[in-house]
Amino acid sequence: MADTPQTTTTPATYGTALWSNLVSLAILLWFCVRNLSLALEARGHVAALQSMPLWWLYGATLLLAAAALVAALVAALRRLPPDRPPYRVLPVLAVLLLGVEVFAVPQSRLPLPADEVVFAQASLLEPEAFAEEDGLFTTSADKVLSGMGPFDAPFLGRDGESMGRWRPVVRTGCTGPVTEIPAAMDAGALLYCVSADRTRAWLSFVGLEGLAGNPRVVQAEEGGATLYWARPPKTSPAGPPEPAPVEPTPATPPKDE
Repeated sequence: MADTPQTTTTPATYGTALWSNLVSLAILLWFCVRNLSLALEARGHVAALQSMPLWWLYGATLLLAAAALVAALVAALRRLPPDRPPYRVLPVLAVLLLGVEVFAVPQSRLPLPADEVVFAQASLLEPEAFAEEDGLFTTSADKVLSGMGPFDAPFLGRDGESMGRWRPVVRTGCTGPVTEIPAAMDAGALLYCVSADRTRAWLSFVGLEGLAGNPRVVQAEEGGATLYWARPPKTSPAGPPEPAPVEPTPATPPKDE
């Protein structure tokens, strides 16, 4: 009985298995370490994030990736054929993570550039939205909030809760914008100052220093930090013009007959 010919494994096959595992490991580290570090940094703080990354998902994936890497190294040291399951765990895990990232949690991304988002929203605001029926700027916090329209604060509150709408703080009798943030004020506050005659208004946004730093007045790249609007006082409509005074014509003396 003739012996069955045995197939020999070429070094290139092992090289393919090695590179597929290295690429898969790089993908897993890129997504998991990045998102896990963001989640841990933002946890318990107000952060410039749309949503909190699922730290438990990326932590568990890192543990599985470490176990798969150990299994692949043991298989390589034992010179197991490259078609064995230990060499496939990392690639399968990377494909599963990419699928979850793309289709399941697309909102868990890098932190938003909150300053850019704020000024993109601010460029769409109309001063008329902050004016009352008399044509002058409002002093009502509710009116200020409605003037912001559908724009939510691009910040994530503590413990992963969405901050939602801006929190307006109204000051009256102002001669300029707020330059120093009041104590105990968090990101997401909207500082609205209106002059005593209500013809001028300043709008400032409280943001963050970095991802989850201290509150500060939002500063755009071009250097602007406050919106400034001015409106002329609304005058009462003019009535019909008064007729010009008619000068009396002098009486002519009667002619002698």
